[in-house]
Amino acid sequence: MKKIVFVAAVLLLSFTAVPSFAETVSADDVSVYLLKRWVSEKYGCKIDDDGDLILNKDGGKIFVTVKKKQKMVRIFSIFGAYEKRSINEMIKLANRFNDKKIFLRVSINPESGSSWCDHYIVYNGGLNSKNFIETVDWFIALEKSWNDFVVNNGD
Repeated sequence: MKKIVFVAAVLLLSFTAVPSFAETVSADDVSVYLLKRWVSEKYGCKIDDDGDLILNKDGGKIFVTVKKKQKMVRIFSIFGAYEKRSINEMIKLANRFNDKKIFLRVSINPESGSSWCDHYIVYNGGLNSKNFIETVDWFIALEKSWNDFVVNNGD
């Protein structure tokens, strides 16, 4: 009986100690098709006519593009103008937000007042599926914090 308990404990510990599988690919193998495969289970997604990967999330879409020459992935989202905020207010809010958040950049269209958030991943040495999915999750959380920041007037 002691041997069975010991074996069961060792098996249980080995399953909890092993990190979840992550696929790593070389820089040459990064494409929107690969990224779609990595995130399709977690997010509904498709590749549009422009070759951008579009991820569906509650209340909007996240766009992902691969810039092969620069070996970068761009993750971005676009917001329409906030009717309760002037363009000058939006620019001030974006500047305050950008001062606090280092890796997410918010930009305001000075003509329409619309905004977008973006983040770049450099993959010169390759890309890992787990890191990419975690970055998308992180981006979505920060994107939501931008929306809340605007709605709450920077508070």
